[in-house]
Amino acid sequence: LSTFPWVTEHDQATYLGTALLPLLRHVAPPPYRMLVIGAPSPGAGKTLLAQMRIALHDGVFRGELPHDEQEMGKSLTGIFTLTTAPIVVFDNVAGVVKSSKLAASLTNVKSSDRVLGTTNETTVVNDRQLILTANNARLGGDLARRVTWSTIDPKVPHPETRKFGRNAERYVREHRSELLAALLLWIQVWVEAGQPVEVESSDSYGYSAGVVRAILAGV
Repeated sequence: LSTFPWVTEHDQATYLGTALLPLLRHVAPPPYRMLVIGAPSPGAGKTLLAQMRIALHDGVFRGELPHDEQEMGKSLTGIFTLTTAPIVVFDNVAGVVKSSKLAASLTNVKSSDRVLGTTNETTVVNDRQLILTANNARLGGDLARRVTWSTIDPKVPHPETRKFGRNAERYVREHRSELLAALLLWIQVWVEAGQPVEVESSDSYGYSAGVVRAILAGV
């Protein structure tokens, strides 16, 4: 991760901290804030960071975010119903992102909608971590307070031409067991310290965010 041009150390810490969430679903249950991996231009490495997260935990990758509210509801319902992977990525989002369906899914663990291709309504459970990769995107409506940002900025004219020392996604796949063991070790250190949690907000994300902060503070 040191090769990525993080805007601040907090952006890297956010990316690392959210990598713990799929391992904490029974300790610090959802809902979770959506992770937005942002950059000012294409080619910065946002998609690669999202693919690395999928390589680590497994996940669903969608090339775009539905713009229509009805399609958004059906898409989320289909993902929550037909898949079990803990990560859901919507790639290359731009412009203003505003969706009441998406916002609701980030605060309600259970939601109801129609199953894609039918008139039947079903109740689904959202215990996933949602990730957007975004180019200069802005969040409208209630989404702004339901996300956490991790931003990179290469500050070069053609960031897609940069060369990395290794294939980061392949490295994660080849060393997946070691990386998961390292994250679990962080969690173990926190457990042995008595599972301290400092909840800084009273919203539905307060406890899970406090757990992640406490784990990062102990490593």
